[in-house]
Amino acid sequence: MQPIVAFLLTSFALAAPTLCACKPAPPPEPSPSVGELPRALTARLSAALPDHRAKCDGAMSGPCNLRGDLDGDGILDDVVFVQSRAGAGGIAILWGKGAVELLGGGRRGQSWTTTEVADVDGSQGATPSATEVDADLGWLARWELRPRKLRNDVPVLVGRIGGRTVESPAPGALGDGLLLDGGDAAAVLYRTADGWTLMHLGF
Repeated sequence: MQPIVAFLLTSFALAAPTLCACKPAPPPEPSPSVGELPRALTARLSAALPDHRAKCDGAMSGPCNLRGDLDGDGILDDVVFVQSRAGAGGIAILWGKGAVELLGGGRRGQSWTTTEVADVDGSQGATPSATEVDADLGWLARWELRPRKLRNDVPVLVGRIGGRTVESPAPGALGDGLLLDGGDAAAVLYRTADGWTLMHLGF
């Protein structure tokens, strides 16, 4: 009987759970799911624009917020697609240094300079002119960040179209731009020393 007892004792020792004095790792911080803003950004947006909310319901393809250096000061800015209580779409720019700016979203009387992308030979397709910003930018179907680069000391905004890289000359661009696509046509919005420029891309 001794071998059987020894076998049973050995089996029990192997089957017994091992006790550990180590502490379990804390759960990771929950990251915002697709279609949600980080909490700090939500709080800042609510404080600055209490009559607007982030529009993250999937009506527009792409994220509901973008991040880039739009004014070239070396500090990242947050951009959020918002909607007013009356339903007007807008673009909220939460500058890295603290100020907040709203384009559209029900506001009238704002203006930006409209122009067209330069022709292949470098000539301007249309004379830049001051145009009133739409009070409702709800036509926006897709957007993305267009990083700024320098080519021969000329600022260009870099993006991809149909799998190929494109560079759009953006005279006077201080920082990154935003591709604004309405479905039928697209434009790039960027900041200059004189304010905003909306450059139509011709497609």
